[in-house]
Amino acid sequence: AHGNNVLGYGPQLYISENQGGSWTRLNIDPTPALADYFHMPWSLKADPQRPNNLLMTAIIGSRAITTDEYVRSTDNGDTWQRVNLADQIGRPVFNLGQLGFDPHNSDVVYAAGNNDILKSTDNGLTWSVVLSDTSAWLGGPIAVEPVPPYRVYVGRLVSSDEGQSWD
Repeated sequence: AHGNNVLGYGPQLYISENQGGSWTRLNIDPTPALADYFHMPWSLKADPQRPNNLLMTAIIGSRAITTDEYVRSTDNGDTWQRVNLADQIGRPVFNLGQLGFDPHNSDVVYAAGNNDILKSTDNGLTWSVVLSDTSAWLGGPIAVEPVPPYRVYVGRLVSSDEGQSWD
């Protein structure tokens, strides 16, 4: 986003601000939010309007299947904050692997796991479930149209009303 390329590999993340000409390692290992058993990023997204804001789903600890948490940074990866999704929605989210910002309002973020699509309206601080279906896999890639009607696409599903209903 805005010229930043981000590459994740194992427990390390690197950022380039010049289209890959040079890379800087992001501060993960000494960060208390990630230091205990951080394994591998699944999805790392930069806020399209505030590129220093990063959201990342990751395997944290031995929880490769249940993703109760994800992490966010507001300082380009220098520090990270854990956000516990299970506490917010009252149950675990399985394989939360996709994130997507609304390009016209980056306070709105969507996340998808095996059976859930979540939405945040405060740049990833708090979340609510907008679709849950234990009989279907909902964890596909996320895209939001940058022009009206701002349809939200998650895998094979589409919402024309900001996630209130899905087809």
